[in-house]
Amino acid sequence: EEMNQFIRSHNVLETESQLVSQGGRSYWTFCLHYGAARADNGVYGRGKAVKIDYKQVLSPEVFRVFDAMRRIRKELSENESTPAYNIFNNEELARLAALESPSLEKMGTLEGIGKAKVEKYGMAMLPAYAQGKTEAP
Repeated sequence: EEMNQFIRSHNVLETESQLVSQGGRSYWTFCLHYGAARADNGVYGRGKAVKIDYKQVLSPEVFRVFDAMRRIRKELSENESTPAYNIFNNEELARLAALESPSLEKMGTLEGIGKAKVEKYGMAMLPAYAQGKTEAP
């Protein structure tokens, strides 16, 4: 039950499970890769999107990169006359900002960010990592 509560209250990105056999003793192990806690306490189907305060859920360093990426995304969206979320939504930006060693190749491995987005916007986002590191906290 404790694990179910945790899963319902967090944004689970990936799960891994493995059966471990040790003679007559066998057991399952689980590894959860997760993001920020869900603001809706895991209740689905409310019909209203949950607004996440990324300043609260990201570390200060990652938030500075995230914020720099939002500014770049806004400029791109204005230049293309398209909504910013068509370029990258906030969740995708948070995943991008959290990359420890950013590269176009790593960007393409993130959920929701395919080859086309990387080719079109990846190079524009790379400077955000340097901007986020140089900006004052």
